[in-house]
Amino acid sequence: MSTHGLSGVLDRTKTRGPGKRIRFLPIFISCKVFFMNPDWLQQGWSIWCSAEFQFERDYFLPLPNADGSAAMRSMATYARTLALSKQFLKLLRKPAWDGHTWQLSSLPLIEAEAALCFWTEHSERNWLVSVLASLGVPRDKRDYVGRWHIVAASDEYVRTARHVVLSLQEEALRGVCLDERWDLLNGGLEDLPSFLRERGCGERLVQSQSQALQLRSCLRVCLGPQHVRPNSASAADAPEVAARAPMPAILQAQAEELPPFYTAIVGKGRLRRLHRKGGCGTASRDLREMLPVFELQDAVYDSACKHCWRNGENPGEDAGDGAVRKFHTCSHYSGLSDCCGSVRLSDVCAIWSFSFGSITCILPACTICSWSFMADSTTDAAMMVKADSDLKFLMDDVGVPISVQLLVYRKGFTSVHVFAGVDDTRPEVRQALAKELPLHYTENAESRVHMALLLSVWDACRRQLSVTEKNRAESKLGVQDRVVQTSEYAAMRRAVEDYHGTLSDKELPSKSLLAQKLEQVEENNPVVEDLRDATSLEDAETEAYAAVIDPASSCLRIKPGRTMTVPPTTPEELRLRHRRLGLAWHMIRSKHTTRSWLPESIVDAFRRLSDFVLGDKVAGLKAEDGRVPKWSLILKFESELRKRAYQSVRDGAVGDLGAALKAACAAPDLFAFHFVTPFSLGGCAASPGGAGHVEAGAGWKGAGKGLDKKGDGKGKVMKTIAKHKWGPDGKLLCFRFQKKAGCPHKDCKFSHFCQRCLQPHSYSACPYVKRDAAMVDDGTHAPCYAKAKDPAVLEHGLRGHGAAMWSNLLGKRRRSSADTPSLAFAEKVGADLLKLLHGVLDVRMLAIKLAAGKVVACPFSAEVIEAGRELVFRSLESAGLPCMGERELFRTDARAEGNEVWIGGWALDHRDTTQCRWFSEKLTHKNAPWLFASGESYRQIASLELLATLAAVVLFGVPKGDVGRIRCSAGTDNLGNTHVVARLLTTSFPLCAFLMELATQLQRLGTELHLDWLPRLQNREADALTNGDFAGFSESRRRRFNLQDFEGIVLREMLGEGLDLYEDIRECRAAKRWKRESKLPAAESLRQKDPWQ
Repeated sequence: MSTHGLSGVLDRTKTRGPGKRIRFLPIFISCKVFFMNPDWLQQGWSIWCSAEFQFERDYFLPLPNADGSAAMRSMATYARTLALSKQFLKLLRKPAWDGHTWQLSSLPLIEAEAALCFWTEHSERNWLVSVLASLGVPRDKRDYVGRWHIVAASDEYVRTARHVVLSLQEEALRGVCLDERWDLLNGGLEDLPSFLRERGCGERLVQSQSQALQLRSCLRVCLGPQHVRPNSASAADAPEVAARAPMPAILQAQAEELPPFYTAIVGKGRLRRLHRKGGCGTASRDLREMLPVFELQDAVYDSACKHCWRNGENPGEDAGDGAVRKFHTCSHYSGLSDCCGSVRLSDVCAIWSFSFGSITCILPACTICSWSFMADSTTDAAMMVKADSDLKFLMDDVGVPISVQLLVYRKGFTSVHVFAGVDDTRPEVRQALAKELPLHYTENAESRVHMALLLSVWDACRRQLSVTEKNRAESKLGVQDRVVQTSEYAAMRRAVEDYHGTLSDKELPSKSLLAQKLEQVEENNPVVEDLRDATSLEDAETEAYAAVIDPASSCLRIKPGRTMTVPPTTPEELRLRHRRLGLAWHMIRSKHTTRSWLPESIVDAFRRLSDFVLGDKVAGLKAEDGRVPKWSLILKFESELRKRAYQSVRDGAVGDLGAALKAACAAPDLFAFHFVTPFSLGGCAASPGGAGHVEAGAGWKGAGKGLDKKGDGKGKVMKTIAKHKWGPDGKLLCFRFQKKAGCPHKDCKFSHFCQRCLQPHSYSACPYVKRDAAMVDDGTHAPCYAKAKDPAVLEHGLRGHGAAMWSNLLGKRRRSSADTPSLAFAEKVGADLLKLLHGVLDVRMLAIKLAAGKVVACPFSAEVIEAGRELVFRSLESAGLPCMGERELFRTDARAEGNEVWIGGWALDHRDTTQCRWFSEKLTHKNAPWLFASGESYRQIASLELLATLAAVVLFGVPKGDVGRIRCSAGTDNLGNTHVVARLLTTSFPLCAFLMELATQLQRLGTELHLDWLPRLQNREADALTNGDFAGFSESRRRRFNLQDFEGIVLREMLGEGLDLYEDIRECRAAKRWKRESKLPAAESLRQKDPWQ
């Protein structure tokens, strides 16, 4: 409860809740929406928050106790609620207006007992939506009130819906109070007389009850916030203009509540004729437009009824000493009477009460005739800005003059949705426009032309809305991509060019980019763009098309393809992409003006983003050794900035997108994690003018032989990194100086510095350059580097030790124990094994016997083999593992036999199963309706096995990957699920739903699960849990998994969609079966009837 009203969330209703299409339902009730009692919401909330209601329950409405002083701990069923409602209606009394507030009279509101059955606690949900539609509210806003708005995300809906719903409720209240055509205040009561007659009520009782429930039109002005008196503080601050005369008596809800006098407004000229109650046959309740007059001296009229005052009587005689003011009708005053509810004039001043929201204005009498100028003080430029760009484009396209456009806009027709809903047919639209603008098209040819142009715009609006809604629905269903129409694009372009001036095709975004942004804005879900998709109108000159098959109609559809370009390669291209994105958001804003998170300065916000990314802190950053960030790192960091900004808008952390971009640029964690750390770890490039040297990486192979050259390579240098072209003095380097012979020119104009380290020596003599010694084919030279000594080499792929020979397959130099830890470990273990054998055997004699073939059995005893095995294992344990191996986390199983369906599993926490966590749950028709969707439960054994794996992941948990991904494994005796989890692909239901939920859970944790197959005998513990055998486990270690209360991430939605699909298939099959059985069988032949004739 707040100053704006009541807001909350319904977690579970008949149509919303777990497993339903919409998970939750936010509710909003404005405290400014009321007819008579302004404190009804606060009083009801105080009752709801009282101690009698504060008990735990899973239902909404409890039953009251006998005396109605508290609530019982029992749910109010429909029958009990209906009985209580009838009892409540019997206690109601008629409301009465005393001139200032509404009071309850002593007369009962319900006179006929049969009228209590007229209300059945089933309200019309479309009533409020119908009222808003009649007021011209667009459909996208009405969906918030009618609950047809699909919630993509809870935070987006709540952030947007609160303001929209409260505003629409207040607008609907004003529309009901000011309605004179449909009588919405008494809506639904037209069926009451026939209802009472069917239940045997007399005609007199029927008429009396109907009149008691009908609200008189004269009291329409007393409804809503406009009749609430201001508080003392505001009243004291208001200027003293006149004293309000007290009302003479309380207006009861019977014959006395009719005013003694009233003014009827009739005809096109809006003539005001004064009547007296009971003076003639005219009844005030039957008039279409009437102003009540409580005191005759305050009456405003043009003429008096000659039947109410006969024989030359003057209405002033009934007013006593007070004089009756008679005014002539003027255009300003007639416009005022349309919007005012009640009029009271005195000799000095006039108090006019009219409602705009919840504001009550008091105006002096001298300003009444100038009201039309005050009510419409908006300038022409402001009205043109207020109108939507789509409607202005259609108006300009057909050639509607600006003056006529302003007439339309000042009447509230400022959007395509509103103008298309003026009326249903062209004749009705013509009459409506002629009356409302006004535009008398019968006067001259120019007026007829203007009316014809407006009708053309009306037709265009209806066609555009039809095509747009169809495309929007198909894009949500995935049948077709969102398409931006040519007129729609032209309207948005004109609106943006009016703000920024003329724009080139290279700056303007393409239609495909605008289509993506339109979908995101309609769903309030901005998503980061790929810079390759930020194409311009120039890039999409030749629009691509793609062919897809519509799954609903099995037809081939041709739809616009996706327009892409290359990523930006220069700072200017990146700046242009940012400007293009800003213009795209500005164009969308011109169409969706109600999106508060799209500021008017969105283009400037993207310009500031370009300045930050391409400034000294990011792209211009330079390390001490001359390194600069790589361009790929800059683009990645820029993408993370936009991603953080869009996420802030979706979460509601900032007010608009411009502020979100500014906050993302100032975020220290984003700058450190996505830019500083990668730049420090190697995300950099060599500076163009740096003089520092970088060591060459170990193990660099070299450039190779080259084309048609021999592999002598003696004395050649290995080109490890790019060489410099300019010297430290700013001159070009001399290439002849880099050779061993040196530069022969004494007056060389080039710089004599090393290309590698920029020192005063040649490249061939540079100590940082690695030189290679040639390998010969005769095997006389051992592989070596430029070092004086080279460690011994353990031959890789060859038997024994010795000089390394040349091999095209293995390269110039084989791996040695010095630079390969695995070879060094193997060499050490081999040496230890040789020592062991030398101590117990004559190795030389054994080798001779082996060569002669005289050894036919194992020459080693069991003790020698055991000692060698222990030596190897001891060496392995001392070396340790190179990396952590995968550990099996849990094992699961499932069983389905008839109605007995169980899932179970246990975590491998300890060798003793009593110290391990475990779970075992039974599934039934109630908590697992999908289990029996396709027949017997045993058909879903694969789904049950995967559900057990999902339950183990949720209950036992898996390691979370801090950096990268973590591999873990689990066991199951279902071989098919091992392949399903490995591929993450299946089309079987409900197996696909559980697989998607498992994949989503693992993705959040950054974990990769490998499901291994186990034979049944190795999975006996999990099998025992599914059979109800818990003897090997401790009850204190048991974990419970309630599938009915488990929400998951995508599981409930996927299971609900799957069950709906099965229901549709079942209905279709039943219809086909009925159709097949309804066909008459063919006539039987005589041979079939009587085969013995």
